Amino acid sequence: MKRTLTIVVICLFLQTAAVYARSQEDKTATRQDKTANRAQLLTTARITKIDTKKKILTARTENDHSSSSSTPAGEPQGPGRRSGRGGVGRRRNGGGFPGGGTPFPGGGGGGRPSSTPKDQGKEFKVVVSATTAIKEGENSISFLNLNVGDHITIKGLPKGGGSDLEASEITLNH
Repeated sequence: MKRTLTIVVICLFLQTAAVYARSQEDKTATRQDKTANRAQLLTTARITKIDTKKKILTARTENDHSSSSSTPAGEPQGPGRRSGRGGVGRRRNGGGFPGGGTPFPGGGGGGRPSSTPKDQGKEFKVVVSATTAIKEGENSISFLNLNVGDHITIKGLPKGGGSDLEASEITLNH
């Protein structure tokens, strides 16, 4: 009788240990699935604000076409651009379609600056943690070495529901 009771207790103990081990494996797999569902992102941006206490950078993405333009910012682009001939071919006062105000498609709109601002990219926050690697080339640098206006490449995971990132690596570009 004692022998049967001992065998039953050992079987219950082994079964309980197996259930516990399986539940721990499930918890680990769930954590890994959550991390896998959040794909790492890689983006380049320019720093617009630095919060050294919270270790948060505010950055703005840059458009490829905004920096590659050879036309000065005040001059219209495209076929409506004036040469030094006094604006031949374009009306100067209210130009554009009948009714005024609306510029010709592709034209400069009479040389007046556009009322809509140029696309300046998307602004987002970058959370820097103690495990974030911050580099300049191959060398590691401190968070305090980053300055407003620096061009950086950020590798990290999305944070929250917005466009913010939790950085795993920040590289300072020149």
